[in-house]
Amino acid sequence: MKNKLKLLHFIIVYPSIWLIYYVFELISKNISDTYSMVMNLLPALLLLIISYLFYKYCEKSIILKDAHLTIIILILFAIDQLSKITVSTIFSKNNIYSFNIIPNYLSITPDLNDKGSFIASRFNINAPFVIFITLNFLILLFIFFTYRYIFYKNQINSINQLTFIFLFSGGLCSLIDKLFWGGSLDFLHIHNLFIADIKDIFITLGLCNFIIYNINSDYQIKIKDLMKFIIKFLKFKGGKHES
Repeated sequence: MKNKLKLLHFIIVYPSIWLIYYVFELISKNISDTYSMVMNLLPALLLLIISYLFYKYCEKSIILKDAHLTIIILILFAIDQLSKITVSTIFSKNNIYSFNIIPNYLSITPDLNDKGSFIASRFNINAPFVIFITLNFLILLFIFFTYRYIFYKNQINSINQLTFIFLFSGGLCSLIDKLFWGGSLDFLHIHNLFIADIKDIFITLGLCNFIIYNINSDYQIKIKDLMKFIIKFLKFKGGKHES
């Protein structure tokens, strides 16, 4: 890391991810009345609190072992998938369409997004579903190999481990959704904006950590070197398997 992690970076980056989206929806006039304007600032406040907690964690310079990383990723994966199974089962058995949590703002409303991604759904992008599955798989591999490369170069720290945990968990959940659900079973409904799921939260947190890592790191990954590492890694694993 070129700089010591600063609390300011965390408390700016995390809420800003939502606030940028908030401004976009204001311009699009999806947020128009006073109640919606105020209530839709709540996610920014929540991200502000999360940013402080992650800062305190990273301040301790905790480096997790691979086994612990795997366990955490599996736990996050289970949380996402079990939440969908639970919501799907309860709502279908009781013939419930939606359940209000915060009136006129937040509700649990199951909706199968078969567009392939949040962006495709938001902007009504139509493409063969197999393309989204392939892209999802390739992105997941890229996240995995990038982390292994950083580990190989002894550049691992708390912030890029958090980045890996949340991005890989989110990517894995997304791939399983496409393969076994036929899309993403979203249920966290912020009225007039979108319906998301827990994995979307993971991906958002991963992106926040990724931005903070790049702000504070002077280590730049060269794609050429990364590709060489991937080829070397695959050859080693292939040779080990044959022997």
